[in-house]
Amino acid sequence: MLGNNLVRKKSLWLALLALTLLSACAPPEVAAKKIQGVTVLQTKEVGFDDPLADESFKELRGVGANTVALIPFLHQAGPKADRLEYSDAVSDKQLIEGILRAKAAGLDVVLKPQILIDGSWAGDVNPGTPEGWRNWFASYSEKIVHYAEIAQNNNVGMFVVGTELKQSDTQPYWRGLIESVRRVYHGKVTYAAHNIDGANGFAHWALLDEIGVTLYPALGPSAARSSMQKSIQGVVADLRKVHARYQKPVFVTEIGIRSMVGAQLAPWDWQKQVCDTPANAQLQADVLDLWLDALTPQPWVSGLLVWNWCSDPYAGGRFDTDYTVQNKPAQTVLRCHWVGPCAAEKK
Repeated sequence: MLGNNLVRKKSLWLALLALTLLSACAPPEVAAKKIQGVTVLQTKEVGFDDPLADESFKELRGVGANTVALIPFLHQAGPKADRLEYSDAVSDKQLIEGILRAKAAGLDVVLKPQILIDGSWAGDVNPGTPEGWRNWFASYSEKIVHYAEIAQNNNVGMFVVGTELKQSDTQPYWRGLIESVRRVYHGKVTYAAHNIDGANGFAHWALLDEIGVTLYPALGPSAARSSMQKSIQGVVADLRKVHARYQKPVFVTEIGIRSMVGAQLAPWDWQKQVCDTPANAQLQADVLDLWLDALTPQPWVSGLLVWNWCSDPYAGGRFDTDYTVQNKPAQTVLRCHWVGPCAAEKK
């Protein structure tokens, strides 16, 4: 009898040890509450400090969003410049008001500073020399830490240290910047890499809590749902490999598309002239529906942010050709995914 008890105890101990080892080797679990979010941009007509912005945040909460990303902008004179300035697009006062109004509406907040460059974009930033990169990171770090302090002081849940700065991905200065951010901010920290290649190329995921990635891949020449679905499924399969490689949750920091004819060819193209291009609100709705179908069930995806919503509650509309989903069929798509039921609205 004693021998049998010892055997049973030993077997139980070995089973517990095996479970412990398996847990240690398994990818980290994603929190039960996934981010269902939208990036909210301040408009010239309705600032975050305007009481009318309350309506916009409340309406967003009504479609089932639980999170918003707010963006303070930095300005850089050109891609090769080695310093940045604060932009007047969103003042600190307006930013803090936006955080408070979003929270009052029941929304969590992600703070995501981004860079504006006249005639270019953040992915072109490259001062070109070791000295230029040192100067650039010194200027950038000063301003990013400032926004990290605002995030900490206002209980923001996640902070994004950079967005789509793909030519800086292997620069060693990220370590010092991330350490500086963590000294003043104690929430989750990530970076928003540019597409799958950017996620694979960024050299500092070990220092961050999640893998952030923006997704604007070409979806093919056809706007048929079945054709675009195949492209999206391929991207999600590649994204799963990124997760497996780094063993961290994936946070999709941007998905979006303009509501215009042909937008599936280049969803990233925010500069395309619209004079001769008609609106196509249904295309935008279909693409977001397909993305949500593909991403939401993945246990390794911690959440996503749709690009975009506006502080003006009357923005958008069926004849608007920009990215905002407000007052368009895409708004109904968000609601059916986040509030439900959704099946009846599928084509």
